Amino acid sequence: MSYQSIVKPIMQFLSHFEQPQILEIGVDKGQTAIPLCHNLTLLERPFLYDGIDILVQESVVNILTNMSRVSFKNSTPEMPFFNTRLFEENSLDFLPKLIEVSAKYNLILLDGDHNYHTVYSELAMLDRLTLPSTLIICDDYNTRWSDKDLFYSEREEYSDVRNATPRTVRQKKKGVKPAIEDFIEQSGGKWASTSSPFGDTNPLDFCILYQPEAILNMNMLSPPGTNSMNQQILEVYFNKQKCPEVKDDLMKNIEYVYSRKGDK
Repeated sequence: MSYQSIVKPIMQFLSHFEQPQILEIGVDKGQTAIPLCHNLTLLERPFLYDGIDILVQESVVNILTNMSRVSFKNSTPEMPFFNTRLFEENSLDFLPKLIEVSAKYNLILLDGDHNYHTVYSELAMLDRLTLPSTLIICDDYNTRWSDKDLFYSEREEYSDVRNATPRTVRQKKKGVKPAIEDFIEQSGGKWASTSSPFGDTNPLDFCILYQPEAILNMNMLSPPGTNSMNQQILEVYFNKQKCPEVKDDLMKNIEYVYSRKGDK
């Protein structure tokens, strides 16, 4: 997944939790995983990063295993302590295993196969891995795979990857956006989305899914002197009665002196 521009803005949101739990589907070259794990260590508290990919790249493993305060868990040997895991599996096969152990995540990054079948199926399962305050960030909502299907199994570099999903299911609908919109509609109001936390004039290539009963407001704050997205702060305001997992006294920003103006 390549969300370099959101890795720093999302950190203040993650600081609301005693032990932030993150799930990423589609690790790729670690463009998000590596800086995200580094930033999580700066919160100076326990965390868990889980990454799923049909092909875990050795370069990502090598970087993570050499990062201070990042304890990478291999399948063997068993480690008594870890905060980072990578699973080389198909998300459609692995997500049921997480559901079975009642895993819950504060942030989910969705950037695996970019086709209607996979994205809709993933979201239906991810719904069971969330808390009221969980954010799900979905890539390519407004870009080339918005209304077209991509199956990594059809790419030459993945031709030997046996756990890639083949194009065996023919859907009338195609692309990421219809899958997300159908999931939201069929959730009966539980989920909503925004692709414009900067405002309607600045839509992003990804969208953020949230539960409106639990999250009252969400916007991007630009600290004085900043002019790029990765320097901004994603402000999230919670319904405290719906989100007992949120701890406002833990909130911190690792780069700026920041104080919340009040509930919104």
